[in-house]
Amino acid sequence: MENSHWQPVAPVPQIKPNRARPIGLIVAVVVVIVLAIVGGVAYAMISGMWNPFGPKPETIILKAWNNLENIESQNFNSEFSISSKNLKQKGIGGSFDITAKANGGVDSVNKLADVKASLTASATDETSNKFKISLAGSAKLIQKDLYLQLDNVDLGGLDFVLMMFGIPDLNTFKGQWIKIPLNTASQDDLAKQLGSISGQKTGVSQNLQDAMNKIVKILLVDKKVYDIKNASGLDEYHYIISLNKKKLLAATPDLLKVFQELDEKEGITPPTNTSLESFKKDINDFFNKFGSLSADLYIGKSDNFFHKIQFSKNFDVNKINSEITGTVSVNYKMEQAEINKPVLVVAPEKYVNLQDFIAPMIKQKMLEKTFGEISATAGGLLAYGVENYSSVCKNASITKLLGDLKNQGVKSVVCFAGTANYCVSGQLEDKTYVCAGANGAFGITKCLSAKTICR
Repeated sequence: MENSHWQPVAPVPQIKPNRARPIGLIVAVVVVIVLAIVGGVAYAMISGMWNPFGPKPETIILKAWNNLENIESQNFNSEFSISSKNLKQKGIGGSFDITAKANGGVDSVNKLADVKASLTASATDETSNKFKISLAGSAKLIQKDLYLQLDNVDLGGLDFVLMMFGIPDLNTFKGQWIKIPLNTASQDDLAKQLGSISGQKTGVSQNLQDAMNKIVKILLVDKKVYDIKNASGLDEYHYIISLNKKKLLAATPDLLKVFQELDEKEGITPPTNTSLESFKKDINDFFNKFGSLSADLYIGKSDNFFHKIQFSKNFDVNKINSEITGTVSVNYKMEQAEINKPVLVVAPEKYVNLQDFIAPMIKQKMLEKTFGEISATAGGLLAYGVENYSSVCKNASITKLLGDLKNQGVKSVVCFAGTANYCVSGQLEDKTYVCAGANGAFGITKCLSAKTICR
C-alpha cells in the first residue's frame, strides 16, 4: 500500500441497551404520597381541624353565645374550686381548698328542676392542724312547689357557734324533704335563677343582657382581643382562646362606652375616678398580677350550643399582696347536655310542709323567750331589795308568764319557791321537760321542789 499511511482505528464501542427505568414504581409512589396528602387534608377538613372554607372561630363562638337565649332546658354539671399551697404571711401559713359543685336538670320554661349542690372547704395550718366543713343538698322545683332537702352536713365542730345564735342543730333536718309553696312571681324568679346557674342566659336585667351582648361582639368580632388555637374534633369545635393584652387595651374606648351607657340606663352613679386612662391602668394591673388568661370552649357542630367551658389558672399571690407568698389555683368547668330535651322531675314521696316544719322551732323559741322572762323577772326581784325567792310564784308578772306557758301547750306547769332557790318547769308534747331556776339557770329538769336544781 504505497503512499498510504496506516493509522489505528479506535474500536467502535458496542452499544448495549439500558435497563428499563422503574417508571411504574415511581408513579405508584407519587400516587400514594398524593393520596396520603389528600386523605390527610380531607380528614382535617371533615374533623374541623383545618378547613379553609369553613366558618371562622369567632363566628362559631358568637353564634353559641347568642344561642344561650334559645336554651329552654338541659342537664348540666358544674364545678368551681379555689385552692392554695404554701401560703405564708409573717411566718404564719398553711393551705386551703374550697370546692362548689352543682348538677342536675333544669327546664326554665316549664318551671321544672332537679338539682344537687355541695360545698366543701378545708384548711391546714403550718403545724398540720386540719379543719374541714361540708354541706350538700337537693332541690326540686315543680311549678308552684319547691322541695328542699339537706343531704349532708359536717360543720367541723362549729355547731355550737350556730347554737349560740339560736340556730338549731342542722343534723336534725338531714334527709328530710321540706315542701315550700311559691307564688307566681317567686316561681318565675326561681326558674330564672336555676337557669342561670345551669348556664342559660337568664336571670339578668334586659339592660345588662344588652350590654353583655355588645361586649361579647366587641371582644370577639370588632376588636378580636384574643389569640385562638383550633383543636376541633369530629363532633365538636374545640377552641383554646386567650386574651391578648395589647388588643384588649386597644378596645378599651369601646368597652368603656358600653359600661357608661349601662350605668346611665340603670341609674347608677359611676365612680369619680372612672376614665379611659384609669380603665387601661386597671387592665394593665390585672395582667401584671394574674398573667394571661385562657379558656377551652367546646361547641357542638350539629347544634351550635356550648357543650363545655373550662378554665384553670395558677397565680402567684405575692404579685397581688407583697406581704403574702404562695400560689393559688382557680378551676372552673361547666358541661351542658340534653339541650332542649324534656326534663323529668318527680316529687318526693315523703315530705313535710314548711309551716309544719318550722312550727316546732317557733314554739321552741317562744318557750325559750317565756322561760327567759321568768328568769329575768325572778332575778329582778332580788335586785329590787327582795332578800329571797319565796315570792317568785306569787309575783303577778311571773303568774302571767306561767299562764303563757300553758297557752303554748306546755303541760304540768309547776312553780316552787324558797328562800335561796326557785324552780319552774313544764312538760312538752314529746314528754320532755323544760325548766328555769335560780341564777338564770335554764335546762330540761322536772321540778319537784324549790330545791330542785334546774340543769
